Amino acid sequence: MSYTQPSIEEIEARRAQLAPFDGWNERAFCQIVAWMGIPPSYLDLGSGTGAMVNVARKLGSNAYGVDLINGPEHWFIHHDLTTPLRTFEDYRQTFDLIT
Repeated sequence: MSYTQPSIEEIEARRAQLAPFDGWNERAFCQIVAWMGIPPSYLDLGSGTGAMVNVARKLGSNAYGVDLINGPEHWFIHHDLTTPLRTFEDYRQTFDLIT
């Protein structure tokens, strides 16, 4: 199976499909935080719309999301997860912006 880069229209359609689950994802993350505490750092692979990442950042966690459909904020890493991800090496500039 080969992978092709999705168009902007395909990405927006996927975002629209996932958006109804944002509330559920936010509540699930808050339940995890209530049970385990706020994680000092958080990496969400396949983060979709980034709902959990955004909640984690609001709570003070150093959180990043990796997906093709995330928002433009610097804590979202746009990456095709069908290819290897060497986070620090591939996205050094992104992390340098944060530190």
